[in-house]
Amino acid sequence: MTKERLLLISINQVQNSFEIEMMLLGTSEAQSVSLEESQFLVHGLYLESLLDLEQLQAENFVREYQARLLQVRSGELSYREILTASYLYELHCSCFGQVFSWAGVVRTRPPGFVGVAPEQIRNSVLELMGTLRCQIEEVRTTSSTEIAMRAHHELVKIHPFVDGNGRTTRLFSDLLLASLSEPARVFNWRDTPEHIQLLRACDTSLDYSALVAHVGTRAIF
Repeated sequence: MTKERLLLISINQVQNSFEIEMMLLGTSEAQSVSLEESQFLVHGLYLESLLDLEQLQAENFVREYQARLLQVRSGELSYREILTASYLYELHCSCFGQVFSWAGVVRTRPPGFVGVAPEQIRNSVLELMGTLRCQIEEVRTTSSTEIAMRAHHELVKIHPFVDGNGRTTRLFSDLLLASLSEPARVFNWRDTPEHIQLLRACDTSLDYSALVAHVGTRAIF
């Protein structure tokens, strides 16, 4: 597959994956960037509206998605490199570093409706990475799609960052799945009420089969 073809597919994947965030672009135009939010923008960056802010984040995110997926497909990036806490933090920093000063920095605010306490984040992330590597290398009875979906689910529960957790965890899970599958596949993300319900069901069951079936996957070539 040519690089151009892969880039086109990855752009389509991003557009199909983040419907809620695309909807935000259509409702943010008249709203000014809040004073609280603007103080965390990268020094020298001025954005007048939430539409400008969302567009800049989306553009940066698409570039990172393309670049990281190409690394997986070229063999430069393996699951062993992906399944580290440092890679997760660096991934968030790359996606949002041109916008927010706190990009890649672990959340210090108390959790909202989801998330562990700030002092538990680093240990929770390390423990998750170890568990996922163990499933891949030692247990070997769990499908690659369920392992990658567990990464998404558990990282959403941990909520390591102030913002951008959804995009970052979906990208992280896509990269992990692509690195584990042949031919390489990514999730066919859809933001639906059923998705949220199935995510919550996984909190107690740790059975990801229904969530995987609902989301689905697609080959990237």
